[in-house]
Amino acid sequence: MAYNPKEDGWASIFVPRNKVELPEQLTKKWWDKKKQTIAKMTKSTGVGEALAEVEDSFQKVAFPEFNPHITLVQEGVDEAKKFISSAPVKKLHDALKDAKNLAKEQAASLKKNPLTKKTAGVLEEIHDVADILMVSINPNSLSSRLKEALELFMKKQDEAAIKNAPAVIAAADSTRKNMSAKIKSLRERCEKFDDEKERGYLFNEMFTLGRNITQSLGNMLKADKAGVPFQNFDAGAIKKLHDQLVPIGGAQSHSAFSSGLDQTKSGKLIDRFEAWGAEYIKVTKDISLPDKVTV
Repeated sequence: MAYNPKEDGWASIFVPRNKVELPEQLTKKWWDKKKQTIAKMTKSTGVGEALAEVEDSFQKVAFPEFNPHITLVQEGVDEAKKFISSAPVKKLHDALKDAKNLAKEQAASLKKNPLTKKTAGVLEEIHDVADILMVSINPNSLSSRLKEALELFMKKQDEAAIKNAPAVIAAADSTRKNMSAKIKSLRERCEKFDDEKERGYLFNEMFTLGRNITQSLGNMLKADKAGVPFQNFDAGAIKKLHDQLVPIGGAQSHSAFSSGLDQTKSGKLIDRFEAWGAEYIKVTKDISLPDKVTV
């Protein structure tokens, strides 16, 4: 579908991974192409220069690229708020305002001459588009767009959480069944700590186990918040365990959390994993969905 600034404005600025474009009606190239020859022969209207300023201001605005990953939402919101109040955004707003006002003024003048009436219509289109986008990028409009985008994002997250609830329970079952074997493997690899390859496997296995438990608990919490009618669900206990594991499960890589771990510290961490594993089994083993419920 073609981009229509008169209908869309910049409504999708805060849509994840969306590319924000400057409509062609606000480019000097489009203005030079559309205005009549007779208009080109008259004295300068200043519109071309005003549009060149709009283009330059637009190029200097670093539009936010929202990452749709749930763990980065707050970071994205914080960046968006900085964007809304930034100097480049204000400069673009002011450039659009100047172009809008000038286009309206010159259109009124050229309308009086039948020979330049068509060019006046072009100027009116420039005015309309500039007006819409000027309003789109003022602080109040941007704040409203951000709120709408966040609400839509969270709604989609809730819908996904509800849809995935049975899979979340199945994943928890699998994690519980494998817990004993995973802990045993960690201890065996820790005994071979001097072997560089085994040490690498150890760190990776600890990181993976921590991430899997954290994601499992986090998915349960999201589903519960979205309204999934879990039975035997202790949100407080699950959140407490989840938060304890976040430093490991939330690390970007196994090397990020394993820095500084020697054999002794690794052994103590495995002891903690064993305790976390036991608690995970305790808080998740009885969680279920009602037999007659659609999720």
